[in-house]
Amino acid sequence: MTVSVGLAPRATPMLVIPGSHHVMREFTHDGSDFSHYRTGGVFDMGRAIRKIEPLRTLPVVQLEPLEPGSVMFMNHYTITAVQATMCGVAADYIPPSARTVNCPYQYSMNLMPDHCVFDGLRNSWASRDSHGPLHGYEPGQPLDDDAVFPVIHRALDVE
Repeated sequence: MTVSVGLAPRATPMLVIPGSHHVMREFTHDGSDFSHYRTGGVFDMGRAIRKIEPLRTLPVVQLEPLEPGSVMFMNHYTITAVQATMCGVAADYIPPSARTVNCPYQYSMNLMPDHCVFDGLRNSWASRDSHGPLHGYEPGQPLDDDAVFPVIHRALDVE
């Protein structure tokens, strides 16, 4: 589950690919294999999405910005963005006053289920940078350290 919280009035709208959660669950074998998901760099995250063939036929929809204090819950596999770089043009034009670099967005919280492990890929600042939370992690190491991932990994723990 992904939770988004509105921070500022009339902030940046969110772009969503409805139905993408079905494609991504299948593409990642129900979240167990992300080896085929490769980004082209930190400034074009949409490149990885555009390479997934079944997503190219799905529409990109622009949602209204969340009002301050409002919350939106969605399936964690649903693809969302704040810029129209995913796989096609957004349904509506985003005015210059609503561009991400000029105004606050909304926070998203990604809830990580129990028993997740580090895949060993050194493909982001989180694992490459000496200050990144995964820098000292080894492949297969559980992501359950409260000092590194406070609260997040326990949010869905129902055991």
